[in-house]
Amino acid sequence: MNAHSYFIKTLFRMLTMLIDRLMFLKGAPVTIEHLPMKRKQVGMLEDPLPEKFRKMVGYTDLVSNVMINYCAYSSHDLALRYIFPQADLQVKKKSSTQSV
Repeated sequence: MNAHSYFIKTLFRMLTMLIDRLMFLKGAPVTIEHLPMKRKQVGMLEDPLPEKFRKMVGYTDLVSNVMINYCAYSSHDLALRYIFPQADLQVKKKSSTQSV
């Protein structure tokens, strides 16, 4: 079997698979808003925090502190840790020595 006949057979297989898939699809494309859903979408994009924590002052700092301490003590590497920016210790050190 030469390269040309192999190419033709492969092309024919790919074309057959494409036609089979297209025969499975019927109708026009559907947007995400019109997809049938099992659950209601009301409130799906709202804030999942309880009401008492939504506008709490310092809540982000609390979450960051608890997460950093958990990662330090448990040696787990949580992906959430990378959401918060790293502290620039050199700038912090300079500002603390200048204020003294």
